[in-house]
Amino acid sequence: TMAAWFKTSTMPDNFDALIGKLPSTPPFSGYGIFHYGGGWSCMYWEASGTSWLSSGLTLNDGNWHQIECRRYNGGATIDIYVDGENVATGDILPTNVDTTTPLLIGNTTYYIDAGSGYFTGSIDEVLLRDDST
Repeated sequence: TMAAWFKTSTMPDNFDALIGKLPSTPPFSGYGIFHYGGGWSCMYWEASGTSWLSSGLTLNDGNWHQIECRRYNGGATIDIYVDGENVATGDILPTNVDTTTPLLIGNTTYYIDAGSGYFTGSIDEVLLRDDST
C-alpha cells in the first residue's frame, strides 16, 4: 500500500509525482503515485514492463485529497481509493518492486535527472506499507 495526502491548484503534467522510487538508469524497478493517463495513477515498474492504473481524477481544486493504492492478490490486483472511496480497480502485472533507489516525495530520481516530474503543491502524511496478500 502507498498513500499520501496532497493539495494543488495547478494542472499536473504527465509523470508529476507525489511519491516515487524509480532509478534514473536501467534496469527499472520501482513504484510511485504519478499523474498519468488522465489522472493520478498507481504505477509499478520492473524489467519486463510497466503496470499502472489511473484514477481518472486530476484533483487540482486546491483542496486536500488522499490517494491510496492497495495491491493484493499476490500483487496482481490494485484498488485506488480517493478520499476514502474506491474509484478504480484493475489487474496489473504482479511486478517485483524491490529496489535500493531512494524514495523521493514530490518526484523520482528518474525524472529529476530528466529535469521534469516535479509536483507543484503540498504533500502530507505519506504512507508505505507492505501488506500485499
